[in-house]
Amino acid sequence: MASLALEPAPDAMCHVKMVLRMPDGQHTRRFLHSSQLESVFEFVEALTGDEARHFQLVATYPRRVFGFESVKKSLQELGLNTRQETLFVERVVESVPDIDEIEESDGETPDDCNELPDAWKVARQILEKRLDESMNSTISPAIHAMEPIMPVAQSADQEMKWQAQLNELDEMGFSNRSLNIEILERYQGRLLRVVNFLSEMGAAFDSSNGATVEY
Repeated sequence: MASLALEPAPDAMCHVKMVLRMPDGQHTRRFLHSSQLESVFEFVEALTGDEARHFQLVATYPRRVFGFESVKKSLQELGLNTRQETLFVERVVESVPDIDEIEESDGETPDDCNELPDAWKVARQILEKRLDESMNSTISPAIHAMEPIMPVAQSADQEMKWQAQLNELDEMGFSNRSLNIEILERYQGRLLRVVNFLSEMGAAFDSSNGATVEY
């Protein structure tokens, strides 16, 4: 693939902050909405030193898989055009079945062809659990991205309660702690839902009046 393109400036119009989750940690980079998915795969190549065709990008809730066959589509076309998108980088394991196996299965691909290596599966499970882990068992009702936020009494105890999640949000660029605590309370600490809410809220404000939303 081509060399890695220049990263858009933080104040560039119509760009998305792409967060890539990999076994070695989290990597972020900005891309224009008009950029092809190929540019994201080029970033994966730069991080792994391996060919992009060996990987696929996976979004969760709902699960969407972006394979190498979609590299010529733009991020806008693929729906990866909110303020921030989080994707898991999964290695695609290719295996060639024996002729006897093909005949026995009437040409169907064996079930384990797309199975991930154990290290990748464990890493992904840990990351997903960390993102969506609740601080308690109470299920908070879902709210619309533009629903007004009701006042929530905040204190030092609340900040201590959500300290781990607040630190994660700070790293992702959501630095408005007062707002973050309110949303964490509503979603009972489910970090992935909080990130999606903040991203959708920011994208909605940006598209409606072009203003910069302070997180």
